Amino acid sequence: MANDKAACSSNNSSSSKKAPARPAPPTTVHDIPDKLLELILINLTSSLHLVRAAATCRRWRRIITHTNFLIGITRPTPHPLAGHYHRRLHPPPPQPNNPKHHHIKFIPSSPDQLPFTGSLDFLPADSGGISRWEIIDSCGSLLLLSKKKSGSRTRRGLFPDLVVCEPVTRRYKAIPRMEGMEHHHCVAVFLLDADHSIATFRLTCVLYQPYFGVSEDVGTVKVCVYREDVWNWTRYMKPINDFEPPRLFEWYVVTEMRPGWKRRIHLHGRDSLRFLGHAEGYVFWAIKEHDDSLLVLDDYMNNFDIFSLSDGVRGSEVQAIVDVNGDDHDNVRIVTLEGDILRVVNWMYKFDVILLEKSLNLVEATCKLQGYKEGYFCSGAKVVTVSTSAAILMPVEETWMVSVDLETMEVVECKYASVAYPCELPWPPTLRACPVRCNRWGSGRCSHICVC
Repeated sequence: MANDKAACSSNNSSSSKKAPARPAPPTTVHDIPDKLLELILINLTSSLHLVRAAATCRRWRRIITHTNFLIGITRPTPHPLAGHYHRRLHPPPPQPNNPKHHHIKFIPSSPDQLPFTGSLDFLPADSGGISRWEIIDSCGSLLLLSKKKSGSRTRRGLFPDLVVCEPVTRRYKAIPRMEGMEHHHCVAVFLLDADHSIATFRLTCVLYQPYFGVSEDVGTVKVCVYREDVWNWTRYMKPINDFEPPRLFEWYVVTEMRPGWKRRIHLHGRDSLRFLGHAEGYVFWAIKEHDDSLLVLDDYMNNFDIFSLSDGVRGSEVQAIVDVNGDDHDNVRIVTLEGDILRVVNWMYKFDVILLEKSLNLVEATCKLQGYKEGYFCSGAKVVTVSTSAAILMPVEETWMVSVDLETMEVVECKYASVAYPCELPWPPTLRACPVRCNRWGSGRCSHICVC
């Protein structure tokens, strides 16, 4: 009996020794605590990376979409750029198979960066299915578009149909016309200080207001701002557990003037102003009746001022005012044209100092190009468009275009001209995920994480 017990004990001991120990499960990324994972995700340098991380799993999406996480992340510098929308100044005729936005083309900053193509097909179209929107300004991740119309409204320059959209999230907001201002001449509309959100943007409109009781067409300019009505208390009278209430937007007429204002603006006709550009936080116009000064709008204070030009520069010669490439502040670049002589000057407007940078004789610079014909630029030139890096010009009597690099003054032939509008990625990133299973098997257009 004792031997049997000994044999049993020996068998049990041998079996216990032979049984292998269970290996520890492999450590994965899912074993990282939430606090540590939040520290890892908060150091992502691109909003696109955050969107892709939120699409990984429900846990990651829960961490990224939490309010504390979005508050803790800082906007990367430079701002992540989605790409540029190019509006052709001389677009080809619309094609039968692509009647929409034939004159607008989106070029992404990186071919493999974005999950969307930059299409604007979500904007409202006419009854015939043709969209007549054209881009007039951009700020942050938003675009400002106006509808091209034929008829008296376009010829008289009345208040146009406007829409603000965010292409990445495919959202848009139609801008209503101002009550009592429908028949005023619209000088310009700008999307300023967009705050990188379609819920908190600000729209600035410059109107021409004629004087009443004056025999001639004499008037002044007025600034109107379309922004959120922060004083409307009704938007805060919603339940705490409800979603964020819709923001209320209103038109406001800016009547305050900057301290030290001495000169009132008097314009002789609605066509007295000629737009020059937007640079260093100011919008510039040339005044037809005042060749020695410019009309300037502070886009932050929404106040007008008149800047006097230094000797040697006349307002009729100024063609464009753009930012200077680099970190130079309080300096803008002026492009002037006198006959066939193109000049680029640096204007320190706060100190009233103008420094000549470069000049170019267009006849001598273009005579050796392939498409040049005798007599080009002899009767003068006209500017098609100017950017911070180049100016596109053409002879007065022809449509042959050349591009001049404003840094090196190198001249090359240009096939077509376009205006580029930068478009950034939204910040904080707009995260939208579809909670149901995909029913379209990955087909169809979708701008969000899922395609269903």
